[in-house]
Amino acid sequence: MTETRGESKQAIAASPISSVAEAVPPTSSVPASALVQTYALLVGVSEYDYCATLPNPVSDVRALDKDLRETYGVETSLLLNPDRQTFLKALYDLAKMPSEPNSQLLVFFAGHGWFDETVRKGYIALKDSRMLVDDPFGDTLVAHEVIRSILERLDNPHVLLMLDSCFGGTLDPVIAMAPINRGEEASYRDLSPKNRTGSRANFG
Repeated sequence: MTETRGESKQAIAASPISSVAEAVPPTSSVPASALVQTYALLVGVSEYDYCATLPNPVSDVRALDKDLRETYGVETSLLLNPDRQTFLKALYDLAKMPSEPNSQLLVFFAGHGWFDETVRKGYIALKDSRMLVDDPFGDTLVAHEVIRSILERLDNPHVLLMLDSCFGGTLDPVIAMAPINRGEEASYRDLSPKNRTGSRANFG
């Protein structure tokens, strides 16, 4: 199910990809040069064909959608309980959107996630996805690296990806491949200063 909300192009202060932009209400008298176009793709999966139902994702993205539209005038698309193909199509469609030098894009996902400890690879689960134990090669899931690869190739200069998925692991490939147990608190501590800085810069 897809819902497109809002036709206005939001004005918010420009911000680097690694940080959350400081939003300015549409009524603010911000100089024209500081105004940017902001778009959000919000995805929530509560109902699954093969995984346990989750009570919060759909209600969470509805609440986020409402705040972004009504408070900040952001143009949004809402995907509720999409299957894998619908989600991937929505990501690919982002490449067709016009982009300005100060455009900003938010992609938010809430739902199940899995992490393959053997190859240190994270996934998100859509409505028709199976659990990792039943799909060891992730054919019905969507790997983090697939999402990152698509978003990194967009013309949009400012892209923020947020995943609210338990057990999906980190989006940061440096941390994912670090020789430590995921349950430890040492993720950044055990990285070299150079890699630690690079991770924060690239993935917030």
